[in-house]
Parts: sequence; C-alpha cells; structure tokens
Amino acid sequence: MFSNPSLSGSLPATIASAPLLFYMDFTGCAVTGSLPAALGDLTDMWRIKFRDNSLTGSLPESLTRQTGLEVLELRGNLLEGSLPHVYSSLVTLKVFDMKFNFLTGTLPTEYVNMMALNNFEIYKNGNHTVTCTLA
Repeated sequence: MFSNPSLSGSLPATIASAPLLFYMDFTGCAVTGSLPAALGDLTDMWRIKFRDNSLTGSLPESLTRQTGLEVLELRGNLLEGSLPHVYSSLVTLKVFDMKFNFLTGTLPTEYVNMMALNNFEIYKNGNHTVTCTLA
C-alpha cells in the first residue's frame, strides 16, 4: 500500500519498479502531470485513487493490464479526452469514479460488459458532457 498526503509533483515512470504494490492512494496530494503508462505494469494493483489532484492528459489505456483492478478513482483532476473503450476489459472493476474532470464523448457501449461495477460516476465533467446511452 502506498499513501502519503504530503507528496506533490509528477509521478515518475519508475513507479512501476515496485512490482509488489497493490494499493495506491494519492488523494489530495497535489499530484501534477499525466498518469504514466507504466502504471499498467503494476499488474497486481487492485486499487488506484488519485482523487482531488491536478492530473492532466488522457486516461492511459495501459491500465487494462491490471486484471484484478477493483477501484479506479480519478475524480477531481484536469483529465480530458474520452473514456477508452478498452476499459471494458476491466471486468473486476467495482468503482469507476471520473467525475469533476474535463472528459468528453460518448460512453462506450462495451462498458455493459463491466458486470462487477456497483459505483459508476462520470458526471460534472467541466463544461462538457459525456453522453450515457447504452443499447
């Protein structure tokens, strides 16, 4: 587990050099920059929380390599772009919280395959709208 509210700055790509890391909580730490693609190399990760920081950029598709991920909370950042359709492969995901960012686009129809989800929050994304229509 890694949690330290006094940390700030950007995340180094070398964060993936901690292969036994399974829980990461950077809530309110003033983390800046983008989420490194190397986070996907932490394949035993089951909880990622970067709530209320200043993360920028888009959501990395590399997170789909985390086959046991249950919680992904990235709310309250400056993330932009669309929700990656490949996130539908995160079938163990229970919490998906992306509210209070700047995401745009349409909710991928593949997300209906995320059967473990019980908390899905994408509202309040800046001046933009993520359209939620599933067939």
